[in-house]
Amino acid sequence: MDEASTWLGRKHGSATVEIYAGFLNWILSGYAIQVIRAFFYVTESSSDRSRLFFFRGDVWTRITRQALRSLESDIYTKKTLADASMSANARPSSFGYSRLRLLPKEHGFRAISNMKQSFVVKQKTLWRGGNKKPLHEYREVPVTPTNRLLASSLAALTYLRRVHPQLVGSTVTNVNDIYTKLKAFKDSEHIRPLLGKAPLYIGKLDIQKAYDTIIQSKLLELLETQLPNEEYMIYKYWALSPSFGRYRSSFLRQTGMSSESIPFGDMARS
Repeated sequence: MDEASTWLGRKHGSATVEIYAGFLNWILSGYAIQVIRAFFYVTESSSDRSRLFFFRGDVWTRITRQALRSLESDIYTKKTLADASMSANARPSSFGYSRLRLLPKEHGFRAISNMKQSFVVKQKTLWRGGNKKPLHEYREVPVTPTNRLLASSLAALTYLRRVHPQLVGSTVTNVNDIYTKLKAFKDSEHIRPLLGKAPLYIGKLDIQKAYDTIIQSKLLELLETQLPNEEYMIYKYWALSPSFGRYRSSFLRQTGMSSESIPFGDMARS
């Protein structure tokens, strides 16, 4: 095979791959995904996050109808975008709205509220034109996510948990804390004499709807009695760190007492 035919084959080979890739992209994005959206509800499950489950649209509606009725009667309140728009306009700093999705599990569903997702509602305005007739106009208004509204409160609580660990007791915030708590429990003066003399049992409990059924008024009373009545200063700053020849930026928060000033150099070194 001469050099000219080899060059021609490479040229046609790359063109064939490009055409084939474009065809696959059209099949998947322009046809297959649209068909799946029209006829199926695709989701993962609570026990298996690495697999996708395809529910036919009418089947999903039928099996989730009872779960939605139970949630609306016991825990949640169904709101339309119009209701959310009215509340957002009346109280811009209010929170409590989020999109709800149901995650299948072995028995029933798990309700997932995405409190960090922002969404847009339509605001209805009334104005008068030149002919003195009232005219209605709709404009899109973004609703601040609940997590963003509570970011400062979370920063203050995180600071209190760090400087006053006795407030949270044996509570853990991640998997790594489990070992730390168990080791401290094993080395405590009450448990160490019993090791080797009697078996040590560990029980695992799962409280149904634990967070959904918390009495919020009692929770607020507990916070008022346990948390110190102090003012806090939240420092917000950007941090730059080298990464593969470039700089990566990250937005950080650091909390301290309002009476104590944290030098910027200490924050940068931390």
